[in-house]
Amino acid sequence: MKMHRFLIIFLFLFSCSGSDHSMGNLNKTSSKYQLLSTNKTKKFDNRNEYYYTFSSQIKNNWLIRRKIRQENQGLCLINIENGEHKDLILTEDQVRELVRLRGFYYQNKDSIFLFGIRKLLLVNEKGETLLSIFFNPPQNDYFPILCSNNVFPFFVKNSLYFNKIIDKFPNNDYYKQNTIVSYDLITRNLNELPNTSYPVSYFDKCWFSVDLNISFCKNDRNEIIFSYPISDSLYVYSIDKKRIIKKVKARSKYKKGKTTSADCDMVWDNKAYYKHVYKNLIYRDIIYDPYRNVYYRIVSLPKKDYNINKPFNSLNLPFSIQVFDDELNFLCETEILNESPKYIKFDYFVDNEGLWISVNNPDNPEFDENELKFDLFQLKSS
Repeated sequence: MKMHRFLIIFLFLFSCSGSDHSMGNLNKTSSKYQLLSTNKTKKFDNRNEYYYTFSSQIKNNWLIRRKIRQENQGLCLINIENGEHKDLILTEDQVRELVRLRGFYYQNKDSIFLFGIRKLLLVNEKGETLLSIFFNPPQNDYFPILCSNNVFPFFVKNSLYFNKIIDKFPNNDYYKQNTIVSYDLITRNLNELPNTSYPVSYFDKCWFSVDLNISFCKNDRNEIIFSYPISDSLYVYSIDKKRIIKKVKARSKYKKGKTTSADCDMVWDNKAYYKHVYKNLIYRDIIYDPYRNVYYRIVSLPKKDYNINKPFNSLNLPFSIQVFDDELNFLCETEILNESPKYIKFDYFVDNEGLWISVNNPDNPEFDENELKFDLFQLKSS
């Protein structure tokens, strides 16, 4: 009963916290837009930290990043205005409970969710465990959770939503599985979100792992926008109606033909995988910008010159960024050759200035592991 009261109080505080990023919609009086790289770079001290991460969040001028370095697992908090650092390092007991810190969701200093293997911890900024939740899924003994920038967790009403990794061989049974689950903190129920399986374009074929890495983001209308690596379309899912309510054609202007599927006998072959990534356009992260009420979609482009016998490095692939308005009308697409190489396309954040993309590529001639650097991209009308 005491824990039940705690959850009700916590959820009340959560629901009253409000949003601090309302800056109005993008002015659409012009029909032409450009996403431009600016001359502005943010630099933060990066000693004893990772130089890139798969999981980050902006909250009240703080850039919060998952860190796993040597024996330390936890979060690094960086103030994007003054560069101040804070760390939340997990204890040995917390690491043992989680098995591995797979991701996080930061609501406020007293409500930080940490995801592990079949485990969810609610902690405060001091690192004290407030709640420990063990997931007991009915049909799957192994329940890995994927929490990265392209499938970042989100909260709606009493429930925390997140992506699950499907532990099956990629075939039609795999594609039919729902990909998002929710955990209700009041009822303690773990539920699949219905109608969140793969589109029919996946069926009756084998695909490489890169083709299965879905991306989604939540907007301010309780909608989830889905992007699938092989699908030109974007899908709008209503959380209230629990179904897809809109499908929008959003083909990249750089795509030629269809994405080729895999030979089912070669799905786990490294060279076949490398060749597939080099030759095909693959849709990656879909990102919601609440400050301008637009969406960015990162598109991995084919590499024109490659040697399949040389070491493979996915960081150095060219990519483009598509931009869509709040109704998913296409605004523009910008190609980024990344030939230096310079950028890490999966490490980014959005603030009131625009989209910041990491330039901490280890192959960048100006790379310094003691600095954390991001370049600013801004959407401009022309």
